[in-house]
Amino acid sequence: MPSDPYGPIVTHALGPLHGDQLLWTQEQVEKGNTTIRVDLLVLPLAGGTPQIAVSYRKSAGGIGLEPQNAIARQLSPDGRRIVLHTPKGIVLIDLETGSQRILAAGVLPVWRVGETIAYFKPISEATYGGGDIWLVDTSGHERQFPAQGAPLAWTGDGFLMIGRLEPNDRLTPVLYGQALGQFWKPFASFTGSISPGGDNVAPLGTKPGTPNFIAAMALTDTRGENGHIDVISLIGRTTQDVGPSVTGSFVDLRLEEPRLNSVGQILYQRNGAGVREIHIYDPNARTDTKATVTGLATRAEWSIDGDQIVYLSADPRDGQATTVRMIRPISGRDDRELYRVPDTSTRLTDVATLRYSP
Repeated sequence: MPSDPYGPIVTHALGPLHGDQLLWTQEQVEKGNTTIRVDLLVLPLAGGTPQIAVSYRKSAGGIGLEPQNAIARQLSPDGRRIVLHTPKGIVLIDLETGSQRILAAGVLPVWRVGETIAYFKPISEATYGGGDIWLVDTSGHERQFPAQGAPLAWTGDGFLMIGRLEPNDRLTPVLYGQALGQFWKPFASFTGSISPGGDNVAPLGTKPGTPNFIAAMALTDTRGENGHIDVISLIGRTTQDVGPSVTGSFVDLRLEEPRLNSVGQILYQRNGAGVREIHIYDPNARTDTKATVTGLATRAEWSIDGDQIVYLSADPRDGQATTVRMIRPISGRDDRELYRVPDTSTRLTDVATLRYSP
C-alpha cells in the first residue's frame, strides 16, 4: 500500500467549553516545502492560554489545492463540534472530547441547525470549477442534493442558500427548501451574483419576518459593474440594498464579507487594486467609517457583544497575517494583541467568535 504523505489528524480534547471563545486557524509550511500543517486553536476571550484543538497536514502545492476552511459556517449550532475539509475528506470533530470521524469526500461543508451538513463534491480532484452539492448527517449517511453549485449558508428553519455557477463563473444566489419535508426544490433566485472572493454570505439570527442573510452582491447593469451590501429575505423573496455600494470594475474595488452586529451596524471589507480596508456602516446614522486597525486586517468578525471587532493583522508589505487582535473599530481604543504566530513560516487564515452556553 502507498504511504500516507499527510499522517493522522490529531485532536486534543478541550473539555467543557463555556463563555466567550475565540477560534482561529493557522498554517505552517513545513520543512521541504511539500506539506502545510494546519492548526485550529481556541482561546477564552476572558483570558488564558491558546489550545490547539485540531492539527492535520495538506499539500503545499499542485493543481488540486483545497479551499480554505471557514470556521463560522462549519461549527455545529452549539459550537461543540466542527466539520473540517482535509485531504482525508470531511472530518467531524468533537472539540470537547477530541473524538473524530470521516463523514464524506468533499469540501466547503456548511452546518445546518440539527445534524445535517451540506458540502461540495467536485467533479475532479484537480478542479473546484464544477461539481455537485451533497448532504451528509453526523452518522455519515449521504444523499445528493438536486442542484449544482456551492453551498453557502443555511437559514435557521432549514432553507439552503447555494451559489449557482453561471457561464461567466459568477455565483447566482438561489434558495432551496423542502416541500412536505421530502423534496428539495428551488424557492427563490435573486438578481445579481455573490461578490467574487471571500466568505460573502452570512446567515442572520433573526425573528420571524426579518431578513435571513446578509450578503455582498455584484451586479452588472446600466451603471456597469457595481457592488453593494444586501439583506436577503425569504418572505417576499427579496433583496434590499442596506447602504454600502461601489461602482466600477470588481478588480479595482469590491465589497466583501459583511457581518451584522446586534445593533444593526455592518462590518465589511473594501478590497481591490491597492485597497484593503475594514469599514463600519451604521444604517441608522447613514455613516460609513473606515475602521481603525493595526497593520492590514485580512479577516474580521464582530466580538460577541458587538462593540469590538476581532481581526487578523498582517504586515502591509507581504499581506501575511501574523497576529490576532481586538479593537473598538471606530474610536481605535482598547487595541490589544491576543495571539502571535510562533515563527515566520506560519500565517493566520481565519477567525471566529462564539458564546457557549453554561
